[in-house]
Amino acid sequence: MIECRYCRAHFRTPPEEIGARCPECRMPLFERTERPSAEIDLGLCANHPNVPAQGECGRCKKKICLVCRSRWHDETICPECIRVSLEKRELHPRDLQTDLVRSQRGFALAVLGWFIFLSAWAILLRQTGPPPIRWSVSLTLVALIPALFALGIGVVQVMFRQGAPRLGLSTMMMSSVQVGLTLGLLVVNLLRN
Repeated sequence: MIECRYCRAHFRTPPEEIGARCPECRMPLFERTERPSAEIDLGLCANHPNVPAQGECGRCKKKICLVCRSRWHDETICPECIRVSLEKRELHPRDLQTDLVRSQRGFALAVLGWFIFLSAWAILLRQTGPPPIRWSVSLTLVALIPALFALGIGVVQVMFRQGAPRLGLSTMMMSSVQVGLTLGLLVVNLLRN
């Protein structure tokens, strides 16, 4: 027989049918009332020599008390390591991952822009009769869209040194060459005709 310690209701049904909460008062039925205390002597706090330590810093491994202990970027850390992290303008690991993914997307956009650009010119050069100007020009202009997005992403990555700056630099160079070639060819074509 199961008894709820909050409302004192008695149940004769098996625990699997009742569930984890009391059907009467909705309080937990099978939760422990007290937690076992695990007292581990870590020594004294590095910053407060009279206070016992409650843990250690995740970076420098100093012993720290409850007053000194902080959560910074999902790790337990001491105030000195937080100060150093702020001085270095350290990013959160999630932000680093986001910047890396952004760099990879920019590079993929630059490659896509070049693929469309080269496909347009392959169509133009394969024709033996009068060139299909509409297809090649429209594909060349469509290739500008991913190239301009990639150029913007690459510039941001290089200027703010986020993610992978080398990948951002190669993205910026690839897309700027493509944009320059496209605009140059269009200007030369307009001046000739």
